[in-house]
Amino acid sequence: RIGYATFTVGLASTLVLGAVAQEKTEDEKPSRTVTEALQSEQLEKLKTQRLQLRDPQVLREGQQVPQMRQLERPQLQRLQRTEQSEQKLEEEGVDERRLRLTEDRFRTNVKVALEWLEENSEQAAGQFLREDIEQIRKAMESETLDEYMSEQEQIFRKMAEEGPTLQPTIYLVSDFGSMVRAARDTDAELQRLSGFTRETYGAEVHKAYLEQFGQIRRLNPEVYQAIQKFWITWTPIEPEPEPVDDTSEMDCTLELGYHSTNSEGATACLPPGVTVANGSSRNFSANGLFATQDIPLEPHLTCTKNQARRGTCVGFAITANLETRASVKRDKKYNFSEQYNYFKSEIYTGNNRYSYGLSTHDTVKDWADDDWETGRETTWRYNPSWSIKDIDTGSIWTATDNVYPDSCDGYTPHCTDYAFQGTPNSSHSVFTRPSPQTGTDSLGAIQNYRYNWGLFYRSREDALMDSVVPLLERRIPVIVSYTVTDNYMGLGSSDYLVWSASDGQRTGGHATLIVGYVDKDDIPAGAPTPVGNGYFIIKNSWGANRADCGYEYVDERWLREQMKGLSSLSVG
Repeated sequence: RIGYATFTVGLASTLVLGAVAQEKTEDEKPSRTVTEALQSEQLEKLKTQRLQLRDPQVLREGQQVPQMRQLERPQLQRLQRTEQSEQKLEEEGVDERRLRLTEDRFRTNVKVALEWLEENSEQAAGQFLREDIEQIRKAMESETLDEYMSEQEQIFRKMAEEGPTLQPTIYLVSDFGSMVRAARDTDAELQRLSGFTRETYGAEVHKAYLEQFGQIRRLNPEVYQAIQKFWITWTPIEPEPEPVDDTSEMDCTLELGYHSTNSEGATACLPPGVTVANGSSRNFSANGLFATQDIPLEPHLTCTKNQARRGTCVGFAITANLETRASVKRDKKYNFSEQYNYFKSEIYTGNNRYSYGLSTHDTVKDWADDDWETGRETTWRYNPSWSIKDIDTGSIWTATDNVYPDSCDGYTPHCTDYAFQGTPNSSHSVFTRPSPQTGTDSLGAIQNYRYNWGLFYRSREDALMDSVVPLLERRIPVIVSYTVTDNYMGLGSSDYLVWSASDGQRTGGHATLIVGYVDKDDIPAGAPTPVGNGYFIIKNSWGANRADCGYEYVDERWLREQMKGLSSLSVG
């Protein structure tokens, strides 16, 4: 029941490639369950050493029982949680085959990206910092990629102490490689269908179609419109929903799943002069796009959030996507659990689930292929980990050694110092976490995903203007990953990010949700004129104090140059 789909560039339609069936094997039961492990004599002895366990130096010097960093320390922290007895916990098994496939896929993505960047040097110019690519290439050649990623995580953790948390660049490289691979798969399908263009429109158009689909529009606009009509009728598009305009629904406390603790920093964004009785709220800028323009998705946007000190941007982008699509489909506002969604993504998709960072496109695809569901914020509220320390990798680096000391300080629900904050068993094949909330109003299975193969077969401008913009007009948000620049990081409370030739690219990247677009001819008086075609409206996860209540107005030219992946999820 999963529709595996791609959206073609220049078309607000979907080419169904068919369901991607994955072989699933029976999860092997560990020799001991987590509960039995907690009752072991070894753990009983270790409980008396809690003070020592909280000292990272003791861990590094190996003064505790072997493998303590792998199992005992997180489980002891579980014992200290006051809400533990009130929660229903579940276990998720991950077989060794899945782990190997995930790791192989990540490395293949990186390899493909490096090859593409080398083969397409002109188009690749400015995609990434040269020094980042050289370091990644060297790590791949010397087979020290895991060590390199661990070092990068330490660097980015220190950077987070002075500003927003970013993902190491290698995850953007993997995302880029995943998009290249998907584009190649799509190209093979397009070649199968290209006989339609040869037979109907002749060899000249057929050749342009194969080389670069965007050339058809410039070669013969009438032919382009005919092909567009063919593709739209070939695959049905979701009907456009009726708009909803009710300011009472902007109260965060009314969203289904809202948690009164509000550790995710949920803030309602209201028109100028509008107030709500409950919950945190801010007003949009009077000169901003939300206050002056009709944005199709605005009635369906949920409260803005704050990922705080953790590198969980992909989890927040996916959650914002699901919340928005659920509102469009059901005309209800939901607050889904970023904590649960990041755990799920990291466990099943992360190349190294013991450090922060995910490939956006692979994660989105896995959500669709594996028929995942999600839970509400009340299932497992977000942990901002305000006291998180630098990653502790132990004296000898191994993936399962990675912990982030003090991640759980001040947080009472289920938690460990691992990046995913669930609890693994001794073999790290079964992971314990709170059970997702179910019921008639829970979100159904993820139905399909789309991605933009045109980043590699057409101009990047066409990829945005002819594909993303039509989707936004039909109330379909788009997840985007991109590298960051000095001006982007310095945006602060300013609403608009205008492209500049002097804007320096930085190491690292981010994932957010595109929720709107305004053409340059329609921007309000007094707003800066974009260099590109207009402004894209991006829902960020860095809190409501940034830009216009957490929404950024990004110059199309800037996004055109920095974006690395585009994808979207729909819901049941």
